[in-house]
Amino acid sequence: MTSFICNPPQNAVVGVKGATDFTFKGVSWSGGGRKIERVDVSMDGGESWTAAELYKPIEQTYNHHWAWTQFSKILPIPDGVRKKLARGEKVDIDITSKALDSGFNVQPSVVAPYWNARGIAINHWYHVKVTLDPSLPKGEIVRRELEHDMPNTPSGGKFDRKWELGGFTLDPKHKDDLIHYSEKASVTWYHNKSHQSEDGKEMETHK
Repeated sequence: MTSFICNPPQNAVVGVKGATDFTFKGVSWSGGGRKIERVDVSMDGGESWTAAELYKPIEQTYNHHWAWTQFSKILPIPDGVRKKLARGEKVDIDITSKALDSGFNVQPSVVAPYWNARGIAINHWYHVKVTLDPSLPKGEIVRRELEHDMPNTPSGGKFDRKWELGGFTLDPKHKDDLIHYSEKASVTWYHNKSHQSEDGKEMETHK
């Protein structure tokens, strides 16, 4: 089960000139055909929560909820944030969401108990870092250029070196053991030499 904020996008600057509220939009899904019953959203990194409105574009039957559930919510900008914006200050906020399905499964807050090298079934809260700018018109979105090439870094982590598309840090002792597909288009277990067939006769195998 997972949910994540789609709008505003990750690492964006959002105009809030004269604004008193803020709009979130996202999607949620649960495995096994279970229905998404509730999605809560937060604009303070999960310190406080408000239930979002759900929108299910496809009518589905019991235990056959395979489609994504959309959610949205308009929240008032907190007083403390509004005071900073009124002084002309930019304010960084941490937007996140968590879902609950029909089996009473709740989206986990952190990745630690579920971490695995392949990243399978990693579904903890997705944090969207956004900067509110009181000088930009309300609703205007500007995407920031990042210092690194990882557009979503909810945990603040950064990989030292890419491993294919996985991004794992390599053991220095074995860093030269990798086969980079960009350098070698394909890998074959066949050698350009003779092999024997089942009847004992030799046959020629080509790459």
